Amino acid sequence: MKNYGFLNTIVLVNGIPINEWMDGDDSFRMSRRSPSFTDNVGVAGDMAVAENADKSGTFVMNLQQTAASNGYLSGLLNAAENSAFVPINVMFKDTKGNDIGTGSSGYIEGHPEMTRGANITGQAWTIVVEQLDMLLGGA
Repeated sequence: MKNYGFLNTIVLVNGIPINEWMDGDDSFRMSRRSPSFTDNVGVAGDMAVAENADKSGTFVMNLQQTAASNGYLSGLLNAAENSAFVPINVMFKDTKGNDIGTGSSGYIEGHPEMTRGANITGQAWTIVVEQLDMLLGGA
């Protein structure tokens, strides 16, 4: 029998663990910004396939508003906005399965939208990376 639990995942931003995630099925997302391949079918029905050189991607992390990781990410963004830009590297690993994602030479897109009310809300941070490598290996 195979199983999965989010508690068995690790997310690091520049080597620092990110914690205190919002609940839900999309607390963490990673994806390429462009397809790996595109094709063209000519008038005679012959297909040509082109490999896309764009391997950039995004990581979206939805954290609780009370998460200490918000302060860390905000500090990185504030430093970048004040001429102290540091490239962002992200690593995701499912320690029970074989899923892994690494992103290099990235930046934090901006501060997430902030909402406050009667309940805990999420802060969705987006990190864009120049190179996203993914292995979806399952359990």
